[in-house]
Amino acid sequence: MGKGTKILYVNDFFKHAGAEHAMHDIANAALKSGYQAYFATTSRAREPNHFTIPAIHGRARFFLLRRTVFFNADPIAIKKFNAILRTLKPDIVHCHNLYHISPGIIEQAVKSSTACIVTFHEFWPICMNRTMLIHNLKPCMQNDWSNCASKCRRRKIELLLKPFVGRGFQKRRELLLKDGATLVSVSNFIKKTLARFGYPKERIEVIPNGVDTTYFTPPHKDLERRSVLYVGRGVESKGIFDFIKIARIYQKKYGKKLEFVAIGTGIESKIVKSIRWIPRSELLHYYRRALAFLQLQYVPPGTGLAPLESMACATPVVAYAVPGVEEYLTDGIDSYLAEPGNLDNVADVLENLRQNPEKSQIMGIKARERVEKFFSITENTRRYLELYSKVYQ
Repeated sequence: MGKGTKILYVNDFFKHAGAEHAMHDIANAALKSGYQAYFATTSRAREPNHFTIPAIHGRARFFLLRRTVFFNADPIAIKKFNAILRTLKPDIVHCHNLYHISPGIIEQAVKSSTACIVTFHEFWPICMNRTMLIHNLKPCMQNDWSNCASKCRRRKIELLLKPFVGRGFQKRRELLLKDGATLVSVSNFIKKTLARFGYPKERIEVIPNGVDTTYFTPPHKDLERRSVLYVGRGVESKGIFDFIKIARIYQKKYGKKLEFVAIGTGIESKIVKSIRWIPRSELLHYYRRALAFLQLQYVPPGTGLAPLESMACATPVVAYAVPGVEEYLTDGIDSYLAEPGNLDNVADVLENLRQNPEKSQIMGIKARERVEKFFSITENTRRYLELYSKVYQ
């Protein structure tokens, strides 16, 4: 590929959380290699290389009706996207999380003979809630959309729409499997889950997220690690409610020997120290001072950046032992895996780490080694740059 090749990155948000950070890491690597990077998101455009695509939720009137009728092909979003294609003439379109952007844009990219890549960070191609969770916080293990009618954790008002969900997702699958679209998953677990819903495994390549191990590094000197860290939005699927409950249990059993710190939007609690969303560069300070990072999702979407960044800073992870975490965590070596929902056990593990700083330090070193070996940003971006050359040819 020659220098000046244009890549258009499409994502629901411009700068918000893990998927957006991963997208920008890839784009920065592409820029350094001579590519031109542009972005199309639902966020308000503030930079010359950034375009705005209207989101369905941005037009609140008749929202549920619009969401049903335009589930896969929102005419307003498609019209805007086609205008961007005509103006920019990108060589490659690289889509990430298309939560509130019509997946129909993928079909438009293919029709325009533009090479198209879709990276799956979560389960939005097959789950309305994007979490694969049912009402009792158990993983949805169906191979179809039958749970959507009665067991999904979506808002009750959306129950009326659920009879149409299966057909909508089947159409979405057809759009994503169009000839010319290259599919990428950030974990084998997401790939296997998509395969249960009819996505051919051979069409999906796995490229895990990567971390800049030259920036996210352990502290240069021994720091007193007296905090327990949570990074993510304040929503149930991310595990914030369990985090707050664990803090309460720990303080009741062992006192206030550890500080529980939650970084993210929408978090309100008197039990934990809540910090609103901060620049990614400031997370380093908290990773380095944490005794442990808590990963409390019942269905992990993939190789999340926050736990990997904490591991790169030699901070061990305490997580629920659910399918998928074994791809980046090894129980007793670089992490502790607890039974999902066993909050007392997690509190006891944290006290054990506090009382055994040498063991915690060894686990942190192993965590760092694992990230360096399997999840470096260098390897991640190398594989994407190779993929760009492949699809463009």
